[in-house]
Amino acid sequence: MNQVRRSFYVLWLLVATPAFPQQAPSALAPSLLPSDTFFYVHWRGTSSLQSAQSTNLLLRLWADPEFVPFRQALIEAFSTGAKKQKQLFSATRVGLEPFVSLAENPFFLGFAGPLDLSAMSSTQAKESQQRQEPAFFLVYDDTGKSELIAKLQKGSAEASQESRSSTGYAFGSTTVEITTSGKEKSYTAKVGSYWIRSNQQQRIEELIRRLRSPAGRAPSLADTAEYRSTQGQIDDGALVQLFFRVPDLSKLPAPSKGGFDTRAFLNAVHLEKLHAITASVSFAGAATRLRMAAFGDASPGSLFDLLGESRPTFETLALAPAGTLSFSVTRVNLRALYEIVRGALASSLLPDQRGALEMGEAMWANQLGISVADALGLLRGEFFSLTPIGSLGPGSRLYAATIQKPTEVLRVLRQILAREIAGQEQAGDSIILKLSNPSHSSPARGSERQVYYLAVTPQMLVAAPQIETLREAIGRLGQAQGGTSTSLAGETGFQRARARFPENLGGLSYFDLSRIPWENFAEVFETALKRTGQTFPVSLDTARDWIKTISPVLHHYLHAWSSGSWKDAHGLYFDAYLE
Repeated sequence: MNQVRRSFYVLWLLVATPAFPQQAPSALAPSLLPSDTFFYVHWRGTSSLQSAQSTNLLLRLWADPEFVPFRQALIEAFSTGAKKQKQLFSATRVGLEPFVSLAENPFFLGFAGPLDLSAMSSTQAKESQQRQEPAFFLVYDDTGKSELIAKLQKGSAEASQESRSSTGYAFGSTTVEITTSGKEKSYTAKVGSYWIRSNQQQRIEELIRRLRSPAGRAPSLADTAEYRSTQGQIDDGALVQLFFRVPDLSKLPAPSKGGFDTRAFLNAVHLEKLHAITASVSFAGAATRLRMAAFGDASPGSLFDLLGESRPTFETLALAPAGTLSFSVTRVNLRALYEIVRGALASSLLPDQRGALEMGEAMWANQLGISVADALGLLRGEFFSLTPIGSLGPGSRLYAATIQKPTEVLRVLRQILAREIAGQEQAGDSIILKLSNPSHSSPARGSERQVYYLAVTPQMLVAAPQIETLREAIGRLGQAQGGTSTSLAGETGFQRARARFPENLGGLSYFDLSRIPWENFAEVFETALKRTGQTFPVSLDTARDWIKTISPVLHHYLHAWSSGSWKDAHGLYFDAYLE
């Protein structure tokens, strides 16, 4: 847990650096890395944001004079929390500030080497791989930071609880320093302006060779098929980039237990079809962009099937009126997912266990008159949620899902929810069910009854905690059919956001930040924190004062958040913009 907290505070202060001094361009690139690199984080340094300060809205907000007091107070609050954590950065005795300064420069942090998961499945395999374990490495451009790095190394040595010894040797014209602490060894070296660290001698020597002779480098990560497949989905100028070459997950150590064949289950869900994962955050342009992708074989028959087909339009968008605060819609193929998981279970269970699974399915079908697969097939894939303007709480939210065979859907719902149905009414060609939980017939002693409303329309299931919200939504569906509805889809802000993404999408979300009632945000956030058992870093009164002061600035710079997701034969993609 201490490590998690430490990482949180470091990352917070890295992105919270208030100034971006000019820095010479760095030569760090994926072509530097060995071809067996399977994970890296490339930080281009906060100095790379210099040119974006005048254009990017988020950076302009951060630098705005009216926002500075809030920024400083927020950093101080988090720094104070960090100092209260025992052991936090005790290994260096320097605190957090130096790490903020180090963030100005670019670095690569990663792991390389064999990642054979099957080697984890037996003691003999583990022993045979001991000399070929993956290596950690860090390549940092220490321009202007060499004295600070030396100070950090000295502080780490003084704070260490274990005895340390240092030796060195010459690797060509470069001196490699070996530090031994307990059973661990680390290797450091300096090549030009680059400071290198690794836990393996052969790895640091390889990096030294690559940095010395850029033109004569051996095959690199950039030459691998996995990395090449990700091109076009990573912004070259992004402040931070992440790459992970996924090993063959079907070879995960999977001992059988209780007759369940874990290996057969993993093989049946085809985890080996996932090949690589990437992410990047870019501040180029007015909007801040977040991109993520999972690459592999997205042909039918794997967990890639979870995201439904990508299409140009969403039926449920008709439920979003003009002035909507936020909405989100995703296509999910629940039937395909069920069939994949069900098939995997059937192939991994013992005969008697498989019989119990089939008996359970038969009981469901007998009771409801429809199989599980066919019941999920009644859902056509779109799942939608909406928050109307003026509300950040759950009380006025609206939910919907597209359906087929509404009469059959209503019949199944009446059987499943029989104990919760407290009434129903007709609304045009829709049926509205009033649901009471706990059951209206036998409420739990001392419990407060919660009421929800669920409408079955010819095209959708629509649900809301308030009957007025539900009736308005049903009315909008009728108006949309007649072509007279005024909806969010006609607003300029939404249209601009939608134009950022490909024509065919499997998911879409939009949050109109300009309509957020910031003056109520402190209370909303406090309620959310109480649900998770967390506490606010400052008092609620202080938070209210902050929000009141900076509310006009937030409205000036924060306009909208939008995101889109889609799928093709090569993987799943997610793209988001904060503007």
